[in-house]
Amino acid sequence: MLAELRQAALQELLFSLAVFARQHRLSFVFYRLPRYAYNSFTQKLEDGYLESSGKLMLQFSTSDIHQSSIQDWRMHGHDTKVFVFSPFTGYKVKEELAQFKFYYLELDMSFDDAGMLLWRKKKDIVWLAEQLANLLGNFAKRREQAGQAGQAYKQFQENPSMHVPYYVSHQPMQETSLPMFHASVNKALERIDSGYLQKVVVSRVKNFGFPGFSNTAGHVLLGDKEGSSKKKKREEKLIKHSLAKDIFFALAKAFITEKESMVCFFSSPKAKTWFTVSPELLMSQSGPLLKGRFVAVSLAGTQRVKEKLLPKHVAWQDKEIVEQAIVSRFVVDCFKMIRLRAYSENGPYTVRCNNVYHLKSEFTVNIKKDYGPLLILDMLGMLHPSSSVAGFPREKALHVIHSLEAHERAFYTGYFGPLQLKKESALYVNLRCAEVLADHLRLYAGTGIVKGSDAQSEWHESEAKLQSLLSFFEDA
Repeated sequence: MLAELRQAALQELLFSLAVFARQHRLSFVFYRLPRYAYNSFTQKLEDGYLESSGKLMLQFSTSDIHQSSIQDWRMHGHDTKVFVFSPFTGYKVKEELAQFKFYYLELDMSFDDAGMLLWRKKKDIVWLAEQLANLLGNFAKRREQAGQAGQAYKQFQENPSMHVPYYVSHQPMQETSLPMFHASVNKALERIDSGYLQKVVVSRVKNFGFPGFSNTAGHVLLGDKEGSSKKKKREEKLIKHSLAKDIFFALAKAFITEKESMVCFFSSPKAKTWFTVSPELLMSQSGPLLKGRFVAVSLAGTQRVKEKLLPKHVAWQDKEIVEQAIVSRFVVDCFKMIRLRAYSENGPYTVRCNNVYHLKSEFTVNIKKDYGPLLILDMLGMLHPSSSVAGFPREKALHVIHSLEAHERAFYTGYFGPLQLKKESALYVNLRCAEVLADHLRLYAGTGIVKGSDAQSEWHESEAKLQSLLSFFEDA
């Protein structure tokens, strides 16, 4: 019962903050880092702990994301706190461009053991801090008095000026059918068998709607199709309200229950709105710049979870082992490019991420002893897009992806996360994600294709990855 009340309270809080942000035309991001940004077997637990791990972070901006080069960031901005939300680097796009400078008002928030809200305001945007403080204070007071949620949602329903409390795209995108996916995988296998490349990641799109509207964007199923335009508009509005409520139900559930992944809800006029529960850390850097640790991760290979089977007992086939080894080799090759040889490698070992298992390896560098303070920026320019989301060799894989995929990946398989927040940086790969539209979700999933891959098996793997995000909408 306490867990349900806690989730309902968090759902209303997030909904209230989103409504507030949209009313004031703010960009915003709600996220929570995993309990530990990395979990090395050879380090003491406290060495790998990030201060902001496990806390709900709420950040707002009066500006939007924009492009900035890593070189500029190295020279002028590496001490600035920002939230990065960067797209997938597509074919023939300069690798040094990244979406960096998202400035924010930070509200560091968490819940105590009794489910009560703990918060404190920071930064110097006084008017915004005061309004947020009043909003949160009224919310906490109302909870204590009434012990129930729903007021923000009710007020939102009665406001005809706003359909959804986040920024949405109206650009349609065709769903990837089973024959389309099979054709892409088989063409990829032809290129692999010819020796052109060793691995390529093929992705797909799925449009997901809730009861009350179809899985195809823009086609409303409620009510009489021949009804009046006024009636249709009213039905469309109710649908959008229902989706918005379900989105924040799922987000609150993910924040509370998902401990091993980076949970993020990002919304801005340019990027629109994305909901992500990502298991894959791209890289992190913790501690003071001159005496911290840098960690890069390779994650690949997928199996559905089997009940009562511990991760350490999972058996892997050669295909998955080879796929993960290619990603690890890519990380090591990037180290060699900057002549970095002093690192420790742990893995591969099996980890569970919601409803699937993955193979994972970690690479740790002692920054003070072995490298300079801006290692994370040097590696970012080389690692993204990694072979876990593109393939190997990278340039050839990007060319194949461009020729095979009919859809734009946009921010799917990009990277996101805080830089220099409390002297910590943690960038995650944008996997297990969905773009949130006005009346449905646009989900993305991909699978690594190597020699020996089977198109139908890869389809089932992608379904499992999609379900890992959709599971948070159960009982919505």
